[in-house]
Amino acid sequence: ALPMMTCFIVLNKELVEVAYMRGSFDATSVEFTRWALICYALGTFSYTFQEILMKVFYSLKDSKTPMITSLISVIVNVVLDFALVGPFDYRGLAIATTIAITLNMIMLYISLEVKLGRFMNGRILLTILKSLASLILPVVATKWIVSMWYVTGGSLLMNLVVILAAVLAAGLLYFVCSWILRMDETKFLIDEYLKRKNKVGDKND
Repeated sequence: ALPMMTCFIVLNKELVEVAYMRGSFDATSVEFTRWALICYALGTFSYTFQEILMKVFYSLKDSKTPMITSLISVIVNVVLDFALVGPFDYRGLAIATTIAITLNMIMLYISLEVKLGRFMNGRILLTILKSLASLILPVVATKWIVSMWYVTGGSLLMNLVVILAAVLAAGLLYFVCSWILRMDETKFLIDEYLKRKNKVGDKND
């Protein structure tokens, strides 16, 4: 979720231009849309994590807690919509949604810790920190590729290729950096790949 969130934030303007900038959708429209994308993108990690936590509660036969936290977050969302739309205009709606989703995630996490105890012992925080550190080099590479070859208002196909190249390069660098930092998720993927490769090799033999 963090790599996806970072991608939307770093490439916000370029993604909006490639997807929508044609006809009456001009530079002003791009500016409005990209800020909405950034505000919503900030909630990507919270949304993904809350979905995982909700599945944990359902597996524990507890549907009451997610229902209560979701109801609270909906109420907070409505209140923040009215509070933030004035000072932040359309961006206030996106910010309100992101805050409400993040609040729901925090409530679910705290409720789960109360229910099961400190079941992760800081592992989640360590994973997040490692993931953020692994994103530094990919972000730099992405910005460099885009600054070198992306042209606003240029060829749609060329700009699309540049964005895809930047995303692929960032993905590869993130994988390498996360492997260097010994992230459990990357180790799991490599182990699974090697297991499958060995099984295929055994069948061929």
